[in-house]
This record gives sequence, C-alpha cells and structure tokens, in this order.
Amino acid sequence: MPKFDQVGISQRAQLDTPQRSVQTEVVASPVNIAVTPAENNMMRLAGALKLATPVVEQYAQDQAQEGRVARANGQENPNDLFGLQAKGWMEMDSTVHADQDWLQLKADYMTKFDKENSTPADLDKFISDRVNGHLQGMPSQHYRDNYSELLAKNAVQLRQDFTAYTIGRMVEKTEANVVQLNYNMVKDSLANGKLPSVEDFKGVTQFAKEHGINISESRSDQLMFEAVKRFAEEGHPDILSVFKADTKDPTDPTKTQPGMYFKPGWKDKIDQLEITASHNFVTRKNAEYAYAENLRKHEIDASMGDVMEKMALGDVGGAQALYEEKVRSGLFHGQGGQLVTWMGNMAKTAKETETPAQQLRMTDTLIKVYEGKASYEDILKSGCTPTQITSMAKELRAVRHENRSAAAAERANAIADFTPAITKSIEYTSGKDFITDFLKTKGVGAFDPFGAVRNWTDQQRAVAQLEFTRRALNEKDPMKLRGIVHDVATKYRQAIAEREATMIGTAPGWLQYSNEEELRAASSRGEVDLETVNHHLAYFDEMNKPKPK
Repeated sequence: MPKFDQVGISQRAQLDTPQRSVQTEVVASPVNIAVTPAENNMMRLAGALKLATPVVEQYAQDQAQEGRVARANGQENPNDLFGLQAKGWMEMDSTVHADQDWLQLKADYMTKFDKENSTPADLDKFISDRVNGHLQGMPSQHYRDNYSELLAKNAVQLRQDFTAYTIGRMVEKTEANVVQLNYNMVKDSLANGKLPSVEDFKGVTQFAKEHGINISESRSDQLMFEAVKRFAEEGHPDILSVFKADTKDPTDPTKTQPGMYFKPGWKDKIDQLEITASHNFVTRKNAEYAYAENLRKHEIDASMGDVMEKMALGDVGGAQALYEEKVRSGLFHGQGGQLVTWMGNMAKTAKETETPAQQLRMTDTLIKVYEGKASYEDILKSGCTPTQITSMAKELRAVRHENRSAAAAERANAIADFTPAITKSIEYTSGKDFITDFLKTKGVGAFDPFGAVRNWTDQQRAVAQLEFTRRALNEKDPMKLRGIVHDVATKYRQAIAEREATMIGTAPGWLQYSNEEELRAASSRGEVDLETVNHHLAYFDEMNKPKPK
C-alpha cells in the first residue's frame, strides 16, 4: 500500500551561484503527494558514511595508540605531521644558530684564549662556558640537542688545534733551549781561547736526551749550525772548522767518519757562511780598533783637562808632576806639545792682550764647547792666549760635567758622549745657518780700509751664534728655537747696522787729510806712502758719490 508523506510548510536552503549569498525561501505544499522512495546520490552518500564510520573511528583509535607507544618509548610520532614539520624547522634553525656560534667561538679561541699558559681542561671549560651560555633560552630539548651535537663536532677542531699547538711549542722550546746551550758552550770556549769540538755539541744533545728530549741526528746538525752561525756572522770564521773535523763513528768508536761539512746539503751553506764570516771579521776588527782609539782619545783628553785644571788653580808643581806621570805611561806620546807650551806660557805670563782674531777664535771654540764638539786638545790648538785657553778649559769641564749628569741614565755604558740632544736637531743647525746669513753685510768699504769694522762685525756674528747656542741648551723642545733665532738675529742685525751707519756718517779715526789738496801737498813733500794715498782717495771717491734720493 502506498505511503503518504505529509508535507507541510517547511524551509529549504536555496542553492545559488557563488556570486549570491545563501537565503531561505518558504514553500507551501498544502497537498499530500504519494511518492515511491528512490535512492538518489545523497542517500547513497549517507549510506556509505554510515558504513564507514566504524572504520574511521577504529583508524583514529589506532593512530592515537601508536602515538602513545612512540611517546612512551621516547620517539617522535611518525603520524604527527605538525610535529614532523616542527622538528624539521628546529633542526634547520638550530643548525644555522650552531654555525653562527661556532664562528664566534673560533674567533674567541683565536683572540681571547691563552693557548700559551692553558691546559686541555682549560680549553674544555672555555668551550663549555660559551656553549652553555648559548643554550639558555632555547625553545625545546630537541632544539638544544641538535645544537649541542653540531657545536660539539666543530669543537673537536679546536681541541685538535690546541693539541698541535701545544706539541709544537714544546718542540720549539726544547730546540730553543738546545740552541742556547750550544751558544753558551761556544761562548765559553772562545772566552777560554779555544774552539769548540763536535763532541762538545754532542754533549749538549746527550744532555737533552737524558732529560727526556730526543733529537734526531739531522735535527741536531741543524741546531748546531744555528748556534755556530751566530758567532760566524759576528766575525769568527775560524769557528767553522768544527764542521770539517772528523767525528767518531757511532757504530765503532775506534773509527772516524767525515764531518758535517761533507754531508749532503751542507757544503754550500757552510761555504757561504764562511764568506760572510770572513767579511765580518774585517769589519769587527776595524770596529774594535776604532773603539780602542776612541777610548784612548777620551782618556788623553780627560788627562789633559786634569793637568790644565791644576795649572789654572795655581798648582804648577802638581800639574807638572801629573803631566810627567802621563808621559811615562805613554798616554801623552805625541799629544803633549801644545800642553807644554801652554803650561810654559801660564807660568811666565801674567796678563796679555787679546787680538781681534783671538777673540773671534775663542768665541768659535766656545760654541763648539757648548755643542759637545770640542776637546781639550782643540782648545790648546785654538791659537788663543793662555788666559783664554784656561777660561775655555774651565768652561769645557763644567759643560761636560753637566751633560754627563743629564745623560747618565741613558748612556751609562757610553765611552763619552757630551753632545746635547738639542744641538743634533735640524732646528738648531738651520737656526745657526740663518743667523750667519742674516748678519752678513756689504761692509763699509772705503770707510774701513784696515778692516776694523769688518773684524768687529765678524766678532758680533760669532757672539750672536754663541748666545743662540747658550739659550738653545736651556730648551728641550726644538720647535721653540725658532723664536730664539728671531730674537738673536734681530738684536745683532740692529747693532751691526748702527755701527756701520756711525762709521759712514763720521770721519774715521785713521783719516789724516780732509781733502785731496791736503793729500797731494803731503804727498809732494814725501810725507805719505802709496797705501795711505790709496786709502784716502778711495774714501774721497766714496764721499763724493751722489747720495740716493
């Protein structure tokens, strides 16, 4: 019997195109419709889902159980796609992080880790402290595990590098000690007037072996060569004979074998070193001779100063006795002539007049005294009066004492260097040159035929140089010498100009005749010589020149 479906007012979803929104529509079905059920697509889908539900539920339960088992065993759930994606992301991120931190760790190792004074345990702590610091705040255990594993693999390189460095330094220090022992042995042998033997070098190698340091024969030869090379290059070619001497045969002490010189690879090296040593031998001997001469020169000069000081103090007998003592010792052999002359003049001369030339020479010599370039012998040879020489000798002794005290800390082992540092500067030398050029004048020509003004001008230039030198010695900064140069040059230039102007503006003292008529009359009477006539004529010509407007 047919079924009747009672259809009333209902609501159904109106399916429309995607462009329109979903809306509901009321449909009235007031009539009963007789239908026969038919399986459409919707009914088949509903039936299939009803049948599949138990299977889906069972699948979900199985997946959940697998996840619980994996977690219980400390494993990742293979069916957890989100977990797998997270794991991959953390592996990549921790790898990048580990690479960056490895570069920083390696940089810290190279710059901050004390390899010289550290142990492997110190390195492990150094690495651990930095790794643990980076691990703080990492998101998950898996992240930290992957990071630590990667960084640990890289840290192995640091341990290998540190081990290689430590071994290398041990070998280096060992060989350095052997070279130093060889050097000391050679030095002692030469000091005792003998050359070292091959057996002496082997004794050093054996000593090292007894202390747990094994050195191969080839390396021992190299270390011996390094020690001998230092002395050969200092100018001791005879020491190279140790390489050519026969040595004992280690397998048979009764026999000998050729020396190191005849081993492959050594002949050319030793021959080249012998050439260098022979050349340096000549250089060393010349240096030793120059040093000895310099030492003797300073000893002579100091002894002259002692004699001159006694003489200046009036102790003529003491000065004579000291001089004779130095002559007997051979110190004044060939150098005492000027000293004897000066002593004789001092003994018989009370006061003598200084010539302008002597005054100029004294000023020039004093400049050299202050510059540290004059000796007592230079003073004796200056051609000055005995009184001037005595005065300069006193000044030299005072200057040397002052300079020696100032430089004692820096030149404790120097023979004698009395040269003040300021006088070696370019500012000092250029300052002296400037003063000399600036104070040069054209002179007064015919107004000074006998050179009185010229001599005075030369003396003023020398005095200006002396004042500049004295003031320069009180300065430590060379740049301040420029102001001193300006002051001195200006001061003396003005004095010289005023003196020359005075000479030109007034009749010179040597002038005997006021005009040419008086000169001719005196000449006709035979009262003047030709030189006097020429001086007067030159003066009259100069006075008759038209004055510049």
